[in-house]
Amino acid sequence: TSSAVTKAATCEEKGETTYTAVFTEAAFETQTKTVANLDALGHNWGAASYTWSSDRRKVTAKRVCLNDPDHVETETVNTTSAVTKAATCEEKGKTTYTAVFTNPAFKTQKKTVTNISALGHDWGEASYSWSEDCLSVTATMVCRRDAGHVHTETVDTSSAVTKAATCEEKGETTYTAVFTEAAFETQTKTVVNIAALGHDWAQAEYVWSEDLGEVTATLVCRNDAAHNITETVQTLSEQTASPTYDAEGGITVTALFGKDVFTAQYRYLTLPKIRCEDVNADGSVDTDDVSRLLFRSLMDPGDWPAGGSDDHFDFNGDGKTDARDAVALAFRDGVFESGELGFLMIAAYENGQMILCAVIDCSGGLTDSQIELFKTAGELRVFFLSAGYRPLAPSAKAERG
Repeated sequence: TSSAVTKAATCEEKGETTYTAVFTEAAFETQTKTVANLDALGHNWGAASYTWSSDRRKVTAKRVCLNDPDHVETETVNTTSAVTKAATCEEKGKTTYTAVFTNPAFKTQKKTVTNISALGHDWGEASYSWSEDCLSVTATMVCRRDAGHVHTETVDTSSAVTKAATCEEKGETTYTAVFTEAAFETQTKTVVNIAALGHDWAQAEYVWSEDLGEVTATLVCRNDAAHNITETVQTLSEQTASPTYDAEGGITVTALFGKDVFTAQYRYLTLPKIRCEDVNADGSVDTDDVSRLLFRSLMDPGDWPAGGSDDHFDFNGDGKTDARDAVALAFRDGVFESGELGFLMIAAYENGQMILCAVIDCSGGLTDSQIELFKTAGELRVFFLSAGYRPLAPSAKAERG
């Protein structure tokens, strides 16, 4: 026989061989026999391919036989997914999709996709830290998701005086911090850091009352006239020098203040010299001065009142001081008002009895003998008679007009 492959084997089916027997004897017919004796080739699969759906929910596996491209195996499965990298504040997260096939020829497929949006920072409330001198401020925010994520900005401040210092109160400066980061708010801080000026007192003024009984002291601040100090005190008066016939006296008036910002104030009032006519130095000239001068000149001429001396009481200008000067004083122009005094009567008494009497008018005077007699008298009395008095005859009794 001869043989020939009459049907090639395929991947899945056997091939056939046909045997042929040709006889020489014409009577015998040629014989043929076909036998399926060629083994199926089996598939010769190429490498599998995998196709993912756009949403990665399905995967189709496919392989093609290299022997016959019409021989194709496919399998489509649903995927499972899992987050394999969580998203952070600043980085996206990843999802891994997995496709598991029932056909063992297809391998499990995985695909990791960066498809989870970054979370972004979840900033907590901003805090602000001022430098000790208030010249800079640092703003800070911490992410609630990750404390390691911190955002800061430090800026210099600007400043302005928002309350001027006064004499007694400090001034204020307001510092302002403006940030470029919109998340940070403008910050202000007001600090009491300007020293009070203190009072700039002008020179104290002292106002005396008209009667010098009190003094009001006033201090006014040059910075603010509404700031002032006043004190009114009563004065103390003391005669610090007594006037004499030769020298003026004086009274010192003193104002002492309780507040130490004021100094003691003084006024000095001059007391005029004692008039010679004011023999008793009581401030007025009257009949008592005449009597005093008369008694002194007759009884004790060496002891003159008020620090006077003989020279002060020589009113008649005869170079000596005696009883005649008392008479001259009584009638001296300007001592008494016109018409007040007309006559002067000097009487000497001894044991209560008048032993001598002299009535003198403005043109008269004492004789030397009268003066000597008056000096020996135990008691002298002086009577001042009005201008209406008229003296009687020497033998008549003297009467007062």
